[in-house]
Amino acid sequence: MRARALAAILAALAILVALTTVAAPADASSRVRLTDPFAREVVRPGAVDLDPYHIAHVYEVQYRLKWLGLYHATPTGHFGQFTERAVKRFQRHNHLKATGVVNQRTWTPLIQQTIRGKRAVPHDCRTKGWHACYDRSRHQVNLYHGGELLNSWLVRGGDYYTPTRTGRFGSTTATSTTSARRTTTRRCPTPSSSPAVRHCTGRGT
Repeated sequence: MRARALAAILAALAILVALTTVAAPADASSRVRLTDPFAREVVRPGAVDLDPYHIAHVYEVQYRLKWLGLYHATPTGHFGQFTERAVKRFQRHNHLKATGVVNQRTWTPLIQQTIRGKRAVPHDCRTKGWHACYDRSRHQVNLYHGGELLNSWLVRGGDYYTPTRTGRFGSTTATSTTSARRTTTRRCPTPSSSPAVRHCTGRGT
């Protein structure tokens, strides 16, 4: 049972990482280990988010800087001069070398300072084990292990015809919140024939 639970959460995280991270540079000195807290690839001026399958995390950089009041333009997915200036302002504010390059030393405080709705995170997310908790209203997934926040991603789930499913998934906890006041509490089993995390269709209050 524990082996299946671990396989389920690893499969889910592998999918999430694949959707949000592309290959890091070959240079070992700049390679990002995805097991590190708040890990992201390095983002440099000139980078572009082409489509949902070819991203460089530029939109994420722009939105997070905008929430901090450092980026005043509309996010475009293109790392131009306005984004570079905002990155440098953030780096100076955090006593980092103002290079304009979003490396891991910049990513960590940038993510930590822009995680929204921390007080609305359900208690289950902070309990023993691995928990990936999706806040639908903020389009945000937080990853916890043993109560410690390890990472946070900006994501969107579902669409008009396939809305985001809510509930507790499989033998692991992957809680989806609809707002600060409502969380899902129904649990559905994962068949032994499938290691993937399943979705519940029920909604709790």
